[in-house]
Amino acid sequence: MLRTLALIALGLACLPGWSQEFRPYPQPRVTQDQWQTYFDEVRAKYIGSARQAPNQLLVAFDDGKVTQYVFTQPGHPAHPGWITRRVVEKDGRATLEQVGYFAGREEPFAALYQSYGALAKEGRESMRRRGQDAPAVSPAEPRPGPP
Repeated sequence: MLRTLALIALGLACLPGWSQEFRPYPQPRVTQDQWQTYFDEVRAKYIGSARQAPNQLLVAFDDGKVTQYVFTQPGHPAHPGWITRRVVEKDGRATLEQVGYFAGREEPFAALYQSYGALAKEGRESMRRRGQDAPAVSPAEPRPGPP
């Protein structure tokens, strides 16, 4: 009975709509409707995890496991845009993947995207100084701007 319930739960978790797609679009430039659709999906699934950064005009959600979604809000120079980050295992190490999408101006979004990569790098260096193993950053395509 317990095994049957576990299999049913696993099957339901794999159904579309139960997990959020990490790379929902093939290119980083999206339409405002695509931005709104993805924002609405993430907000509906993870509303309990919402954290506002009002001074930065950002709202973040997380899946409670390994993935974080950060959306720009009206008034942010990179709005509408979002960055999704998740921790994955790669070659036996924890790696941070990052993707980003924008429906506004590319330049301010590219700056936001790169700032998140720099934050991750600072965190890794800090952990390394303390002698801890830190995840590597692996920006995943698509991403705006130069590599």
